[in-house]
Amino acid sequence: MSEHRFKIGQAVEYYPPRSMYASRGVYHITAELPVRAGEFEYRIKHPREDHERIAAESDLNELWDARSRSVA
Repeated sequence: MSEHRFKIGQAVEYYPPRSMYASRGVYHITAELPVRAGEFEYRIKHPREDHERIAAESDLNELWDARSRSVA
């Protein structure tokens, strides 16, 4: 594990752990954090929340823009 999968400013989909109350949906990466418990963490922010959260890389997914996909 040498590089962060997500970059600052990138929009991602957040799937919080079941034990945590948090809005699911689109968040933005605000900071890349070091490895903890074997995976990178990130500081993320939801546009309708005043605070930031810390999320493990495994709780985040890339958002796919249909316009950027090539058509074969």
